[in-house]
Amino acid sequence: MFKDFFEPVSKSILETILTFSRYQIGKSIDCYIDTFPDITQVKIVIIGLDDSFNKVRPLFYQLNQNFKNLKIADLGNIKSPTSENISLVLRELLLKGVLPIVIGESIQNAFELYEAHSVHNRLTNLVIVDEKIPYTMDKRRKRSHYLNRILDEPKHNLFNLGIIGHQSHHVDKRILAYFDKEFFEYQRLGLIRNNLEETEPLIRDADLMCFDLSVLKRIEVPGCEAASPSGIFTEDACQITYYAGMSDKMSSLGIFGFNSELDNRAQTAQVISQLIWYFLYGYYNRKQDYPVSMGNFIEYIVNFKNSNYQITFWKSNKSDRWWMEVPIKDKRQKRHRLIPCSYQDYLQACREELPERLLNAYKRFGG
Repeated sequence: MFKDFFEPVSKSILETILTFSRYQIGKSIDCYIDTFPDITQVKIVIIGLDDSFNKVRPLFYQLNQNFKNLKIADLGNIKSPTSENISLVLRELLLKGVLPIVIGESIQNAFELYEAHSVHNRLTNLVIVDEKIPYTMDKRRKRSHYLNRILDEPKHNLFNLGIIGHQSHHVDKRILAYFDKEFFEYQRLGLIRNNLEETEPLIRDADLMCFDLSVLKRIEVPGCEAASPSGIFTEDACQITYYAGMSDKMSSLGIFGFNSELDNRAQTAQVISQLIWYFLYGYYNRKQDYPVSMGNFIEYIVNFKNSNYQITFWKSNKSDRWWMEVPIKDKRQKRHRLIPCSYQDYLQACREELPERLLNAYKRFGG
């Protein structure tokens, strides 16, 4: 049975739940203590990949439940978190249309989260939030970087890759050259500090997010061994997971890098609980405006006077968010034909300048 993959949440958590008010998450979440939750009745499940999540639960449960009618379950921790078991569990959840949020120490488990999306047999967009780019040119170390396991596979289903928050001094310039060749997107730390909103279109286009806590400043997350003195603040990290939750395409989230033994005064556990909360808040505020039908969109056509070229933009009446249309040749690319963009991309096109986001997308589509 599916529940046999999980160990129940400690009964000491039950005692904590009993003290919560009806306005707190602990009172409404369907938690596996005695009875396994009915996953066909929930939208989102939270899973611990190791015991580290036990430190987060009490802090997460005491946050306010501001998500009316949003059914959430805590399935506990995976008993034997082997690569095979993690992939099997995540595949089953994705097949049932349930969004998993997984929390664990090892960033290598990001591979299982990505691999599980192959169950849909379609091209996938991945966004990674990390101070480094988890890819190496060193053949001896390739198996220790989960992005190598994805990109070096000859028949991988990755369509687009986005990196958010990397720091230049951590990245081999050969990797950036390779990413440019593949038309992947990356936004370094300095860029997102100056304009965090520019991360939203990249996040909105992704099917899953792998969030490494090392992207935050070490002072923010003492329980992350890999964190460095420079990085983003918790407020920006929460904004990023909020954007992820709001994306209609986003169907899983992984938060990695938590070592509870290093966590001074449970500070990192509090950060993780807030990251989850803001993801849920974003999910609760989804506008369901991913362009399947264009009935709720305004069309803007930008003609380039000096060339026989035009770009079609679409603006949602529900959220005021923007998309650019890209012609497709391969039917497998159909769900990616509308590229999330910003109002600034539209203004750039009005100045007869091709947005870099569009150029990269057009090249990925084989244009």
